[in-house]
This record gives sequence, structure tokens and C-alpha cells, in this order.
Amino acid sequence: MEFVNVLKSPKPYTNALDMMPSLLKHNKGSLISLKDGYDSDISAKGIDSFHKAMCRFSQEYGKYDPTKWIDSGGYSFIKGKFGSKHIPKLIESYHYYLKKYNEDFDFIFSLDFPFNEKDKSFNTDLKAIRSANFSSLDMSVKAIYKNEELRKKFYFVHQFLKDGFYEIWRDLYRQLNIADHVSNYAIGGMVGIRANKRAVPSPFIGVSYRILLDFLKIISSKSVAEFRLHFLGVYLVQDRFSIILLERLFAKYLSQTGKEAKPVFTYDSSTYTRRGKRGHYSLSGFFEYDDGFRYLQNFDDINLAGNLERPEEHHLKYLKKVYSEGVIGTVREVMDKSPGKRLKKLQKDIQSMIEKDDGLKKKPGTGSLAIYDPISIFSDCCIDKILLRTIERYNLADEIFDFSSNDIDGITKFANGFILNISHAGSPYPEIDANLEDSVEASLFNSAAILWSIRQCIVKIYEFHRWMIDKRDDEKMLDKMILEYNSFFKKEADKKSMSDSSEEID
Repeated sequence: MEFVNVLKSPKPYTNALDMMPSLLKHNKGSLISLKDGYDSDISAKGIDSFHKAMCRFSQEYGKYDPTKWIDSGGYSFIKGKFGSKHIPKLIESYHYYLKKYNEDFDFIFSLDFPFNEKDKSFNTDLKAIRSANFSSLDMSVKAIYKNEELRKKFYFVHQFLKDGFYEIWRDLYRQLNIADHVSNYAIGGMVGIRANKRAVPSPFIGVSYRILLDFLKIISSKSVAEFRLHFLGVYLVQDRFSIILLERLFAKYLSQTGKEAKPVFTYDSSTYTRRGKRGHYSLSGFFEYDDGFRYLQNFDDINLAGNLERPEEHHLKYLKKVYSEGVIGTVREVMDKSPGKRLKKLQKDIQSMIEKDDGLKKKPGTGSLAIYDPISIFSDCCIDKILLRTIERYNLADEIFDFSSNDIDGITKFANGFILNISHAGSPYPEIDANLEDSVEASLFNSAAILWSIRQCIVKIYEFHRWMIDKRDDEKMLDKMILEYNSFFKKEADKKSMSDSSEEID
């Protein structure tokens, strides 16, 4: 599983404090939204300007070999910046970019119109939603037909969670023969739905199996080296756990086909950099030392003592794991003010907002707090490694394959035992020097919401796994299972959340 970082623009930082080289040390993927290309007139001029900005991005950071992802910018429609009357022009503008400037990017997501926060009439008209998305995808398919290179770059975004959406997007998939034109898939509609719904299982489990089945049909007649699946707007530990487990299971399914296709799962989030700035005065997280991972109560600990202007090399050892050479001096100066001076500055900002009595609409300026973007992303990349290591340490994918029973009580007991193991709840808290693996797992899996969600995810994944093993030819059964699972997720999500205020994932 690979993380793709969401950038606010093709120029996310100032020249004076550019954090991009540091970010690209930890993940090559950068997701940039086409929204800035949709000017007030939704004209070609705005798209041309966006292209020039992307050219500058490539020129400035090309030596770091970034993978450039383009978001369709449809979020501008969702948030109500544009209404349903603008849909034709948005489609035209998006495809102008897709066809003319496809050398700008490595991957691009389909432009979809699931709903509009300011247009309730559109949201309740499933025919209008289907029509708008048919028009967009139809133009994409025609563009791909004329340019085979786009097939490798284009991601078909599957909406599924809102009532009627799964059926609409399945119908679009069939009617437009998406399988003949698209190799890459993405799962959408998940931004914001987990804010207060953390103790429930991951919403994307069922539709992931649906997409896998579609892919298996493709490779039966074609040679496709990779099964690329992207999860839009995911950041919770429990969801990333599910993605990694699915990736390991899907690798096993694919290996049984006799083909050489491998799963390449990716996800994106803007949460990590926002969290870094928001929690800058006492930012905690995970750090990878030479001997393994550790949990740090405050990342200021990696700024070792020494002369700020002329530090010795050993004072910079851990900072260099996170930052590029050009910004380490600034990073040390900002960290040297921690935590008291930064906390005092934050308190002054808050007091100023209170005195203005403007409903706290004005946010404190970030300034040099951008130095916390790389450390926050580094920490979450460490978490992803820990999650993978945990799944492999306990042979979870193999255990699921070997568990041959359809007895849900049996798999539930197995899942109960698994979360007890990873939380180390059945033994005294391990000393950090005695067993680093146990210690870091105890630190990561320390929330009831995370553990309860993982438990349910294992059970639900197993239900779909049994379908894959026993009933793979029964597509109607799969569709029914997915719709039932969607209802189950929404029902569970409506219950009182079990998440507690100590959970550090958001």
C-alpha cells in the first residue's frame, strides 16, 4: 500500500521554506486538484494556466521523481462552488485538460458528480445524477479510445455508498463498457464519512471485492501486469489496516489465476499535514530508528542538543531521516522554541480570535509551522509499515485462507483473539527495551474504536472471502451482499460512536 499526499496547489510552499523535497523523501505520490483550473468562466484559459503551473511543478521537483496524480476537481461541484447548470462546461473543461495535457500527469481520476451540497433538487434526482455521470464518463471513454496511453493513467471512480449509487455506477460500468477501456479503479464517496464513525468496519470492503471480480474478468482475456486500486480520502488506522489486509488477500487470489498481475493499492489524504500544523506544540507519533519503530510523545525529541548554528553531525542524524538538507537549519530553530514559546504563540492567536468575536472563522497563520508537514507524513508512513508488519507477523492473510469454516461465530472468536494479541491486553505493558515490536503495537492499537473496527473488518472481510472461494460465479449474490453491507455500515455508523477523545488519528 502506498500513500499519496494531497497538495493544496501545484505550488504548495513558499520559496523561502519549501517542504516538498522533504515530503518526497517519504512518499513520491502527490495529488493535485484540477479545481484551480476551473476559473469563474470555466474556460480553456483557466486550464491552460493550470497546465503552466504543473509544468513549473515538474521542472522544480522533477529530480525527486514525484508521481503526479490529478484529482478531477469535482469536489468544487460537491461543495457547491458550481451548480448543475455548470456540469456541461465542467465536463468540457476537464476533458480539454485530459486530452491536451495528458503528459502533465502519471494518473488522473474520472470526473464524477455524486451530489451537490447547495442543490438539493439535484441530489434527489437519481436520473439527473446518472445522466451527468454518463456524459462525463462517455467523453472519457472516447478520449481513451483515441489515446491508448490514457488507459494506463485513467482511474474509474466507483461511487457506492449513498442510496442508489451502487446501482447507478454498476450500470454505467456495463453500458459504457468500462472494462474495455479502463485498467485502474478507485473507490470514492468516503471523504468525511468517518469523522464520528470510527468504531464501525471499513465501508469499502464489499465494493473492493466487486472491483476485483471485474478485474479478474479482464485478465482472463488480456495481459495486465498490475491491479491498481485507489481509496480516496482514507486516513484512519483501521481503514488502512483493512486496505493492507485486502491487498495481501487479493495477491493470493490473483496468484491463483496463473497470470502475473499484482495488486498495487494506494490511498490519499490531506489529514496528515493538517494534523501536523494543528498539533504543532506537542506533536506525537511514530519514528523509525535504526533498531525499529518507537512511539514519541513529542517530535521535538529528535532535535538533539548542540550549537544551532554549527551542529555536530550526530545532532542531525534523526532530522536527516525526515528533512532535506536545505531546511534543517530552519527546522532546528523552530523546534528550539518548543514547546513553551510555540504554545504561548498559539494562545495569543486564540485570544486574538476570541477578542474579535467572529465565531473563530479566522485561523491562526501557519508560517513556519509548515516544518511539521514532513514529520507528520513520516509518522504515518511509519504507521503503514507497522500495520503491514503486524499483519505479516500474525500471518493474518494465511490464517483467513486456512480458516475453512463458514461459521461466523468461529471467525468472530478468531478476530477477538487477534485484537487481544495486537493490543497486548492479555499481558503487562512491555518494556520498550524488552520487545520493540510488542511495545509499538501496544502504542498503536491503544484505542477501543480502532480495535473494535478491526475486529469487525476481519469478520466482514471473511464473509466476502468465503464468497470468493465458494460462490465466485454468483454475481447476483455478491451484489446483494454489497447492498446489505452498505446498509449495515450506515446502520452501525448511526449508532453512538465508541471513539474516545484520546484517539490520536485525527
